[in-house]
Amino acid sequence: MERADQRSGDDFQEFANEAPIGIMRADAAGMCFYANPAWSALTGMTLDETIGHAWSSAVHPDDLERTMALWAESIVSGKPYVNEIRLVNRNGEIKRVIAHATTTRATDGGITGYIGTVMDITPLYEAEQFLRRLIDVQEEERRSLCHEFHDGLIQHVLAAQMLLEAHQDRHFPQTPCAELEEAVGYLRRGVSEARRLIRGIRTAVLDDLGLSAAIDDIAEQLADFGLSVGRRVDPAVEAETPDRQLVIFRVVQEALTNVRKHSGDTKPTVAIGYDDGTITIVVEDKGKGFDVASADRRGFGLAGMRERVRLAAGTCRVDSQPGRGTRVTVRLPASPSVQRDALLPGMISDPSPKR
Repeated sequence: MERADQRSGDDFQEFANEAPIGIMRADAAGMCFYANPAWSALTGMTLDETIGHAWSSAVHPDDLERTMALWAESIVSGKPYVNEIRLVNRNGEIKRVIAHATTTRATDGGITGYIGTVMDITPLYEAEQFLRRLIDVQEEERRSLCHEFHDGLIQHVLAAQMLLEAHQDRHFPQTPCAELEEAVGYLRRGVSEARRLIRGIRTAVLDDLGLSAAIDDIAEQLADFGLSVGRRVDPAVEAETPDRQLVIFRVVQEALTNVRKHSGDTKPTVAIGYDDGTITIVVEDKGKGFDVASADRRGFGLAGMRERVRLAAGTCRVDSQPGRGTRVTVRLPASPSVQRDALLPGMISDPSPKR
């Protein structure tokens, strides 16, 4: 038995020395007695500089108090330790890591110590921050583009329309010129189409009137395409932050755009509910459906929707089969400031609207 334990220990040592992530071991009191080479490479600390609680000197000062409190709580409770923290190596370089530790136990169930891992997620974090900035820039460019359309191109077209109409009234008061009437008609339709496009890409209604009005505005736009959108919005979401409301708005907009383009259903439904700190968005149709596995490759825009939701710490599920319609379900954590008991009556409990 002792020889088997020795062999097991040797195997662990060999594995830990070659592992690409930091591995640490601590005794039952939570005092570190081992750290592998990957930990040393990550922090610049030797084993002697790591043992006991000395490893904590690598933790960013702003994260130290929370880190040690969570570690102490884990030792007392015996529950796994999970924490995202910043480490500062000897060169002053900051690394973001996920630290995870769990107990090791004797045959009688008693805790003998802890084994933990430290994974560098800095590249992932930087990529995520870049994506967040990209989304912010995209939204700002949308606002700028709409402003240029509205205050530039549309105004020029309207001016041309008014000049032609004045020319028509002045020179053809009794018998209108057919060519001028046709030209004015084209300009009117152009202005109308430009305004419709602006409504589709800007969030002025959301900014000015709130989420419910913005969802109504989307429904009104889709009515021009023959769609009648059933919708129910919990008043709780009106108390959400502008950033969170923008995520909800874009999810509904993208999902309903997919319905218009691909579904064939004319009566999709939208429900936005709030329950126990979670916002649930359900967009459903009874149309053609599709193969979810191949949807991203076919340009349905689901990947962008999922990424936007993920960046908001939410989840996105798409259920669909050919011939059986589609249901998009998104769940987002509500802002802490949203209090259920402060809301108006009429809130929904079932996020699925009735047809």
